[in-house]
Amino acid sequence: MLKHVYLAYLSMFICFPLVLSAQERIMVFGEILNQSTALKKELAEKKMEVRNITADSLLNISVDQGRLLLIGSDTPCPSESRPTISKYLANGGNIIVVGSASFDYRPEPVNPVVVVDFKNIDDYQIIEPPRTPRLASMDKPTIQTVDLPNSTGKGLEFATEKRGMRDIYAQFSIVKEAAPKRSVLTFKAKGNHYMDLLSLQIKDRDNKKWITFVPLSLGWEDYTVSLADFLPEGWHATDMVYPLLDPSRIDSLAMGTNLMTVWREKGMVFAIADVSLCENETDIYAPTSALSPLSLPFQENETILPQWIIDPFFQSMSIKDAVHIISAKGSPFGEIAQQTVQDVTILANTLAEFPGSLNGTDTKSTYDHRMDREKRIIPLLTTDDGNIVARLDIHAGGPYKHSSIAVFGFSPQSIVAQPQLRNTLVGVADYILHTPRVLKTTINTTIQKNKESVVPKFVITLQNPTAKTAKGKLSLHIEGIPQKKVDVEISPGETLDRIIQFGEVPTGFSFQQFDWSIELETPDSHDRINETVDVERSMLQAFIHLVNAQKKYPDGRYSHHYFGDAYGVRAMLAYLDFLERNPEHLAKNTDLWAKISPNDILESAIRFCDMLVERQQPSGALPMGYSEHACGYNVADGGQMALALFQLSRYVKDEMKRKAYLDVCYRFLDWAETFYISETKSDSLKVSIPEEYTKGNAAAGLYGLGQAGRSRQETGPSWVLADILAAQVYAAYIDDHPNNELYQKIADRNVKFYINARYSAAGYYQAEALFWVWLTTNDKTIKKTIRENLDLSFLPPLYQGKLNDMYDLGSRSTLRALPLLYYQQFIRNTASNRAVLLKYIWSFGANTSMSAMGFLSPTFPKPVHGESLAAAKYAALSALWSMELLETGSTLYPRVK
Repeated sequence: MLKHVYLAYLSMFICFPLVLSAQERIMVFGEILNQSTALKKELAEKKMEVRNITADSLLNISVDQGRLLLIGSDTPCPSESRPTISKYLANGGNIIVVGSASFDYRPEPVNPVVVVDFKNIDDYQIIEPPRTPRLASMDKPTIQTVDLPNSTGKGLEFATEKRGMRDIYAQFSIVKEAAPKRSVLTFKAKGNHYMDLLSLQIKDRDNKKWITFVPLSLGWEDYTVSLADFLPEGWHATDMVYPLLDPSRIDSLAMGTNLMTVWREKGMVFAIADVSLCENETDIYAPTSALSPLSLPFQENETILPQWIIDPFFQSMSIKDAVHIISAKGSPFGEIAQQTVQDVTILANTLAEFPGSLNGTDTKSTYDHRMDREKRIIPLLTTDDGNIVARLDIHAGGPYKHSSIAVFGFSPQSIVAQPQLRNTLVGVADYILHTPRVLKTTINTTIQKNKESVVPKFVITLQNPTAKTAKGKLSLHIEGIPQKKVDVEISPGETLDRIIQFGEVPTGFSFQQFDWSIELETPDSHDRINETVDVERSMLQAFIHLVNAQKKYPDGRYSHHYFGDAYGVRAMLAYLDFLERNPEHLAKNTDLWAKISPNDILESAIRFCDMLVERQQPSGALPMGYSEHACGYNVADGGQMALALFQLSRYVKDEMKRKAYLDVCYRFLDWAETFYISETKSDSLKVSIPEEYTKGNAAAGLYGLGQAGRSRQETGPSWVLADILAAQVYAAYIDDHPNNELYQKIADRNVKFYINARYSAAGYYQAEALFWVWLTTNDKTIKKTIRENLDLSFLPPLYQGKLNDMYDLGSRSTLRALPLLYYQQFIRNTASNRAVLLKYIWSFGANTSMSAMGFLSPTFPKPVHGESLAAAKYAALSALWSMELLETGSTLYPRVK
């Protein structure tokens, strides 16, 4: 018995030191990194052992072989390794990529062979593939040959003036030119603001169709496309490798428009030239990262991009000169002395996605991929002017949920040769494998029960990558609110959601700007996030987004929803007035002011307003940015634009422009009044459109929706009146106009009807209309009814603790913060409202929020539809309530403070 006990103790004594000194294997691919003795030594000091991975073994990696893969090579990884690496990440593996070459499979075309002569009409044919259902209101394009700049060649141009063209292609045979080694397509092309994506279709000799897309610029550019980037039409297996097009079996190529991928309501122009098949000097025939931003165009054509196309350097920018490198502000890996590095890659902030274009997709959940993009972003190293060259992304959503991808934008040689860069890499590897951490912070409120106040509630997602249970303290501190600290215990290799609930937000809380921090402390580790939420800074980021978006269109719009744009313009002019009185604010946010000037903001805002003046119809109807191909004009949309012009007129110094803007408003109101449903009209509609009458859309006191072409829709829901009521109130009670008496009669009638009807104020615009009435009436009964309505229908939905509710309805719901601020200012400042405001402000301004402007803007630089349109609307609407938060009364009229 004693012998057995002795042997057991001896076994423990022998094995325990081995456990203490056990080294975790990390797989390293790349000769330079594998040969670095210094790197191996420093990794070993952090209990990490290097295992050399060859090109062959990279095809079979798994998490069992090591939880971290370090890639650093001057040449690409085997292209066929990407599905394996993607699966490795999906199964919980992590990667560090050093240098931009690892996933770069771009072809280098040589030996071009021209495949079509556009001067010869017998060399190609024009085809118009049928589309079901057929898309109406299209124009027939003018097709002509055009000269190329600085060339004797000819291109083929397709153009319409007013509306888009149907699906139309130039198709030509390339059977004679097709060959096994000719795997690259090159051509010249140009588009316009609306025709910005060229559709390419290949038919092979088995009559099978292969498709891809190429984003177009406004001027002539040279384009190179690997034939490996053509997907079989209808491919749906996201986790499988699609079969590659055989270059030798190509029959024909078609180049043209695909109306499922572009905004088809405006005139389109595109041209193509110098189409050639080429050999590839790299000898690599593999799908490239050019496919990465094109998931929506493929999706709209019932084809799904594979998720294994990995390249964290895609859309980055290379700098060949020597660059000074410093630690990123707040980096958890400490300060490094300034380093000078040759050949650096500036990392893209995020993947800029090509926008969807189908109407209505901004409110469809199937087009909302925000949660898939959730991740914690940790900048590691930057240039001395702030551009990120090394970064760690810890994914909180999407296919790589809970995995880490770190990227270093310099060569493996630089990492190995410079100790401080090498130390940063080792620190990141250690952090990925050995540091329990905060993965995600989500803000919400409690759910109201029994009329008690709602308070802020945070869900903190924690991750423990280690092999032992992590016990420690989690603390969340928000400046101005007592700190909260809770005990946590996270199982090995698991994640944990921990709820931290605060008490009431104090009455004097500084919503405009506040610091916050979160810390996870264990006996062996310390992880911390700290930042400042600054509403003015976030508003300025929204302005930058809108100004840049406007440059992508020729007519002054920011997006295809002018009613949303108008809110942003109100904020812009109010802020410029604020800056003029508070010039010291120009000394804040100097990094953002380097990207935009007050004059840029002014010119942008005036350009939008001038567009409305120029494009208003003689009838008074206002364009909407959508339904333009069908000559559609909505009363509701025009009401929000008229309110914007009325309200912002206080900030317009040019008297001629101010008068022109006000004239637009009155002409619109006169047109809108032709849709008023009187008692007589209601009786008539009851007979002519009984189904609408039954729905309540033909009741006396309401307004019709508007018109499309010569057809008028004389019925409409109650929200049409809600959308125009504020403008009617402004004309009646605020502005000084010769016909005030007429507009007062209209406003008196509509206010009495709408307020007494007690329509729900749960939407994003009804409550705003109610406050314009509140501020312009002395009728105590009306004010009492408004307050009761707000208390019963506007506030309760905000107290239900719905996560991310500000992004509902294509981000329209963020506007709820504006009447919420009005409620706080003019009715009652409540703890529940303060909790909801904190949620909205945090989501807009915190860098950790994936839907903050700093993240949304680079993801969707051009608003078309879907998430890109929602991003523009989020910027415009949030900017207005941010301005009201910055200066009370600035979004109203001068007498309101």
